[in-house]
Amino acid sequence: DPNIDPALYTPSKRMRMMTSTLGGTASGSFLISKAPVTSRSHIAPPVLEGAPILPMIDWNLLRRSRPEDIETLSAQALRERVNALTSSLAITQQHLLARDGMIEAANAQLVVQNIF
Repeated sequence: DPNIDPALYTPSKRMRMMTSTLGGTASGSFLISKAPVTSRSHIAPPVLEGAPILPMIDWNLLRRSRPEDIETLSAQALRERVNALTSSLAITQQHLLARDGMIEAANAQLVVQNIF
C-alpha cells in the first residue's frame, strides 16, 4: 500500500516482504529455496541493459560565466540562469538514478552468477 509509512517497516518485515516477493518469481525463487544449488542448476543468462534515452545535460551552463560575472547580471538574467541550472540539475538526477539502477542490476546478476 503506497499510503503506509516506510519508516514503520522493521528489518524483519522488510526481509519477509523481500522473501515472499522473490519466492513468487521464477528467476529469483532459487535464491530463497532450501534445496541445494548443484551443477545441474542453471541460471538465466545476464541481461545487458543499455542506457535509457534521456535528455542531454547542458554542461555549457558550467562554462558560460565565472562567479565574478554573476554580480553584473540583472535580476531577470539571474532568474533565467537559476531556472536553466535547476532544469539541468533535474536532468542530471535522472541520469544518476538511471545509472544507479543499471549498476544495481548488474551487481545483482554478479551475485547470482557467483553462486555457481
